[in-house]
Amino acid sequence: MKRRFCFVLLIIMSTLLFSNSFFRERYFELKVDIPMNVSTNTLKIMDFLKKEVEIDLTELANNVPNNGFDLYLNAAPNYKMTLNINEKFKFGPRIGTELFGLVNVSKSLFDFIGIGNQYTDTYNFTTQVNADVFAYLGFLVGIKIGKFRMGVTPNMFAPICSVSTENLFLCLENTSNGGINIVGQGKMGIYTNFDIENAETDLIFNSLKNGIGFDIEGYFGVDFNKYISLDLNYKVPIKFGLLEKSILYDMDINFNTTLAGMLGGDFEEDFKLENKHVNDYSYKIYRPMKFNLALKFSPFENFLTINALAGIGFYHPFMSDTKIFPEYCVSAKISFIGLFTFQVSTSYLDRCFSHNVVGGINLRLIQIEAGLGLSSTDFIKSFQITGINGFVSFAIGF
Repeated sequence: MKRRFCFVLLIIMSTLLFSNSFFRERYFELKVDIPMNVSTNTLKIMDFLKKEVEIDLTELANNVPNNGFDLYLNAAPNYKMTLNINEKFKFGPRIGTELFGLVNVSKSLFDFIGIGNQYTDTYNFTTQVNADVFAYLGFLVGIKIGKFRMGVTPNMFAPICSVSTENLFLCLENTSNGGINIVGQGKMGIYTNFDIENAETDLIFNSLKNGIGFDIEGYFGVDFNKYISLDLNYKVPIKFGLLEKSILYDMDINFNTTLAGMLGGDFEEDFKLENKHVNDYSYKIYRPMKFNLALKFSPFENFLTINALAGIGFYHPFMSDTKIFPEYCVSAKISFIGLFTFQVSTSYLDRCFSHNVVGGINLRLIQIEAGLGLSSTDFIKSFQITGINGFVSFAIGF
């Protein structure tokens, strides 16, 4: 009798394990995602989690890659509401903010600080800064007809702030008489739609309306069978966002001094960092443009799902500082009757390598997922805890 009971129980559990369970899809859902990524390609986080932090400048200089030191920041908290009608038709609003920042400092600066300069050495230091902040509002409409799926989300976005540098460099050269020639120049621009120094909440919200832009994202998908599906995903600019105020900083350096003079501060009159204050400007900006193909393979139906994505992205598309970068993501997800999930993934998205572990619990009325991973702008360094990323996701519905 016990053997029969155990056999029946095993059959039931196996059926649930591989089935489209009660926990899989909601008819109505409210969801909040809070992802964040902070990383470098040099500094190890564990070195700062000590009672006494010691930084070896020579070791630091040797660890900086040839392409320089990177500081990377990415955050995109968002809120979604979705109404799903029999998996055939879904729609709902999306609202959120996006923050992206990348600072690159040339390796030569760290060599100068950590190793020192020799008599005949010339050091060229360069710095590049790119940072954008957006707020957006979109509305998803998706349909499924037979094996085919299609979804589109028109987005209205408002650029809040953009920071960029142009030709920012510093050159240090030893002279025959023991002096040091220092030459530097460059620009840094901060672009907004309001006066940063006299910003008020009402003025900020009113000014955002003047710079609204539009883009559209979506997907075309086909389910070949219950095991394999393929999606083409895209995100394309339609109309630029506009920032009409600028604060420009000009750096102008050209003088000769000595090391003792530098330490004594006698170069202050020769160093000019001019604030041109707030000027009327017309800075046209787009959110990133992307195209990718995503393959989903479920060899054991819902128990195991393998996803693979590959594509291309454009930072600041149609702008003078456009950057093109590849993207990929590979993940494997295990689901236990939809109640518990566990996922591992590796990816290069938005110019950052990440390796993540995600766990989740789904009680139908409420679902919680949390993930944590290692990240870096350098692939090898991404395994050395030079950066960390994570997210928390909450969903409620029925």
